[in-house]
Amino acid sequence: MIEVGECRRASAASGTTNRAFNRSPKGNTHAFQCCIIPDRDNIQFRAEQRRFPMAERRGILRLLASPDGKGDSLRIHQDIRVYSSILDPGHHLVHELAPSRAAWLHVVNGGIRLVDQQLRAGDGASLVDETAVSLTAQEPSEILLFDLA
Repeated sequence: MIEVGECRRASAASGTTNRAFNRSPKGNTHAFQCCIIPDRDNIQFRAEQRRFPMAERRGILRLLASPDGKGDSLRIHQDIRVYSSILDPGHHLVHELAPSRAAWLHVVNGGIRLVDQQLRAGDGASLVDETAVSLTAQEPSEILLFDLA
């Protein structure tokens, strides 16, 4: 079971399926799921789940997943770093991108300004050939940032 603020990483063999159910008697739930193709074959099944409290993500980019498990992040088999942030209105964040890296930004909730674009909950943006991701929260917001090879 996954609670608010938790992330789960699972590696599985080819042909494995994944199902998610909302078992809450309280109604709807909001979950984000993505599949990252590993950088190698024959990875043994392994699952990790970790809580990332809001206090650890407020106003900063908190590393959730990485290839090396840096900063107590979940380990993934790909050259990707996944960050999360909880932002108050007016808060500005900048994430530098190393040469030849790209980014994907997903707005979980709220609204942000990315350069000259207004993004709302559910919106995403791809950044290629940029040196940094620079965004400002327009209202209370939560974002996910994928730093990609």
